[in-house]
Amino acid sequence: SELFEPEQAMSEFGVGKNMVRAMRYWALATNFFTITKEGNVRATELGNLILGDSAKGNGFGWDPYFENPATLWLAHWEIATNEHLCTAWDFAFSTFNRTIFTKQSLVSGLISEVEEKEWSVSLGSIEKDISCILHMYCPDPKTPKGAFREEGLESPLAELGLIWADAASGGYRFEVGPKLSLDPRVLYYSIAQYAEQRESKLLSLDEIFYSHGAPGRVFKLDENSMCSLLEMAASETSGALEWQETGPLRQLKISEDLKNPLGLLRDIYAKSEEIAA
Repeated sequence: SELFEPEQAMSEFGVGKNMVRAMRYWALATNFFTITKEGNVRATELGNLILGDSAKGNGFGWDPYFENPATLWLAHWEIATNEHLCTAWDFAFSTFNRTIFTKQSLVSGLISEVEEKEWSVSLGSIEKDISCILHMYCPDPKTPKGAFREEGLESPLAELGLIWADAASGGYRFEVGPKLSLDPRVLYYSIAQYAEQRESKLLSLDEIFYSHGAPGRVFKLDENSMCSLLEMAASETSGALEWQETGPLRQLKISEDLKNPLGLLRDIYAKSEEIAA
């Protein structure tokens, strides 16, 4: 319960009070940590697997230093579908329909969403959230496309290349198309997790691709690259997910035997000596 208590956290982590608040926020926003009914901070199952469960003496997790691009894609998925803590992110990736846009058009779109749903939010908060999104995802213009920078002040999520400055318009653009660093099993995990909130385990391509909060929208894939990844689903998941294409009907079947989508991620990190052990 005292993990993010300001005075203790400032001493434990060696950071200032604002950084403690930021650490707490992103720990919860990424779904790596949660707050229990008793008010305690604890790692989620995802957090334990990625970071390691020190409470049980399990040592390091799959990727505690975020060295595998799959971990960044997982963090993005969790943030962009967290409607409660990351409402602006959910709007930007799942509701906003423009590919080329300006900061102001994204702000205006979110304001319209706020007014329609009669939320009580200040204009300043909206503008700050949109600025945060652009700083998180848009790489420094000096960084070559596809380059990896271990050092620097930009967010690790900028490495995903989801948002770029658009020289022609002077604004920004979502990079819609294939994502070379996106491990297919992260996509399969996200689809299986997405399906848990739906009535049917049989998802049409339109549901996976166009619906609010759907993986196709969140990862900004185009239809061809999405279908290419789905066609490999059965072999990559040992039949847990199966792509079915009969005439114009294209759909993905999720096996009833798949009890926990997290199991689909294990092979991504299987080369690690810690996991093999």
